[in-house]
Amino acid sequence: METATVFITGQEPVLVETVNVGMELQKILDARYTNPHGKRVMELGFGEETLMPFLFYKFGEKVCRMDLGDWNQRNRKVNAGLVQGELQCLPISENSVDVVVSVNIFEEKFDLARAIGEIERVLIKGGETLIIVSNEHFCEGKLKLETALEIVGSSVITSPAEMCDSWVIILKKK
Repeated sequence: METATVFITGQEPVLVETVNVGMELQKILDARYTNPHGKRVMELGFGEETLMPFLFYKFGEKVCRMDLGDWNQRNRKVNAGLVQGELQCLPISENSVDVVVSVNIFEEKFDLARAIGEIERVLIKGGETLIIVSNEHFCEGKLKLETALEIVGSSVITSPAEMCDSWVIILKKK
């Protein structure tokens, strides 16, 4: 496994052994958004794994984090731009976000259809979302992406043998 620097919310950057899905997402965002200024960005996340330092650097001040768990609620150290909510009922106005990013892997325990519906609701026309789905669930069709959002890209993130590969799926609101 490679060693990479990752940001842990509320703590100093630390060295961990990881495939670092977050770093792969950063590369995709860098390549996809060459003129990012003025974009309104929302990160969907759980707990301490976050791209917020990168998102603030890349997109500027119009970035918020929708925390879907209670870790950040209990640990209010670095919560600039934090909004607490549920995936199926985001407390964000419709047609108000340009880009939605999630570093967490969507698994079958989530109601993905409702979640995608909520993401679609908050995205502006032409807005995009980057979500991560495990290879097991994506390739075996366990997760249904039935949505009006158009799949405009996907790429696999290869993991070491003991971990499952993941897919970054890019969806766009027509």
